[in-house]
Amino acid sequence: MVKIKICGLKRLEDIELANRYKIDYAGFVFAESKRKVNYDLAKQMKEKLCEDIQSVGVFVDAGTDEILKLYNDGIIDMAQLHGMESEDYIKTLKEKTDYKLKIIKAIEVSENTDLSKYDDSLADYLLLDSGKGSGKTFDWHLIRKDLKKEFFLAGGLNSKNITQAIGEFKPYAIDLSSGVESDGFKDENKIKKVMEAKNMNNGRYGEYGGQYISETLMNELIYLEEQYYHYMNDSEFVEELNTLLKEYAGRPSLLYYAKRMTEDLGGAKIYLKREDLNHTGAHKINNVLGQVLLAKKMGKTRVIAETGAGQHGVATATAAALLDMECEVYMGELDTKRQALNVYRMELLGAK
Repeated sequence: MVKIKICGLKRLEDIELANRYKIDYAGFVFAESKRKVNYDLAKQMKEKLCEDIQSVGVFVDAGTDEILKLYNDGIIDMAQLHGMESEDYIKTLKEKTDYKLKIIKAIEVSENTDLSKYDDSLADYLLLDSGKGSGKTFDWHLIRKDLKKEFFLAGGLNSKNITQAIGEFKPYAIDLSSGVESDGFKDENKIKKVMEAKNMNNGRYGEYGGQYISETLMNELIYLEEQYYHYMNDSEFVEELNTLLKEYAGRPSLLYYAKRMTEDLGGAKIYLKREDLNHTGAHKINNVLGQVLLAKKMGKTRVIAETGAGQHGVATATAAALLDMECEVYMGELDTKRQALNVYRMELLGAK
């Protein structure tokens, strides 16, 4: 599940809110800023902070000794670097903490940013932002799909846009500051709305949640969700799936200009999206290839499907045969008679 970081905490009241809403990371700004805190205040805030919440020190070209003292004194658990810090600088911090100090390297993202140069960085995470404390979003489509490092997404985030950010771009964590403030102070109502929006994205609806499933399935579904997010950010998996969709299934579906229909009806030109030309003629093949490939990567050997008219069953049987997996299809007695041809096709593909 996506993590939540709230940056710029500067009052003990802010720590109470962080604890109440069970955020994952609390940001203490030590660089010059209207949210800057000093050593003594940071120490008090850390002492009040729930031990499950990690404190992140935010720095801009600070001396390594300053960061190391804060870490060694137990005031920060992680360091977030916003300046021109080099790999040697990061290496020094790592070596002097026996590689226990986690590093977040902040990157200002624009069309000219080459994120690939950070693939081999010693930093543990990247933080993608529009600029130092600008409070504005950047074009999220500039984020590489094959980004090797997990990343914090920052800049202009609030309860109204984090659902899109989480759903489309799959960050490791969301980093908020001004988006949960009113008049320069952390606003409980805005924090509450952010946490509700985040929980909605995790399949929860309000206080009680919305995943109404058998307890015996819960752990497996949590594991499935974790694996899904892992592989959707795995460039090799994405490339393999795209190859199957293009070269095996016949994606993208072709458009056909229906000339006679256009002439008969008059007006706008009519195009038909030829899903029937996909392999097996079943549009479900698009989803099933991803599902069965994911199951294969997870080490599973068997897939099951429920089907009515039979298209889902045919598609599942097809993908299972392709990837050498067992397949069982559950279908109603009446449907097996009504859709006998699809039943025959599934059996030809080795499904039970």
